[in-house]
Amino acid sequence: MKSRPVSLAQVRAYAGKSEEYAAAAVNEFAEGRCTAATSLAIHAAINAADAGCGARLGHRAASEDHDQVLVLLCQAGSDGAAVESSVR
Repeated sequence: MKSRPVSLAQVRAYAGKSEEYAAAAVNEFAEGRCTAATSLAIHAAINAADAGCGARLGHRAASEDHDQVLVLLCQAGSDGAAVESSVR
């Protein structure tokens, strides 16, 4: 599996971007712009996965095969609350 190391500063940046994309997705959806909302939600999820994997494992997926991130997410664990508290 292809991955890249992630520092704590990068984890924080990924988490911040995820929150920003998610908030923008909600706003776009509220305005009836569903295509934009979907794209923003996807970017929020990608950044959230990178933050979670980075916080727990110290690296994130870097493959063109997007299914490989599922392996890392499973390794990172199922409780996102612990990841969130370690980022802030």
